[in-house]
Amino acid sequence: GAASPAAAAGALRVVPSGGPAAGANTVLLEGPGLARVHRVLFGSSPSPSVRHVSASRLAVVVPPHAPGTVTLTLVPASTSGRSGAIARYSYR
Repeated sequence: GAASPAAAAGALRVVPSGGPAAGANTVLLEGPGLARVHRVLFGSSPSPSVRHVSASRLAVVVPPHAPGTVTLTLVPASTSGRSGAIARYSYR
């Protein structure tokens, strides 16, 4: 299928782009096409909380993960598929 606008490289901002390996901090995702996002995966770990701030902003609680950089994947509510890797997050 065709990629959504949010799947375009560089379309998504993650603020901040890194945090502690323990997780539990909240990051803000900003970009187009976020209204349909149901889940956010940090690597293979799902976020325990995804809150829609607006159509282009999500407040996402970071799950714990070993130190290193992971890829964020957005999962839309309307399909079981993934919208693709669109951003990175660094655990330290």
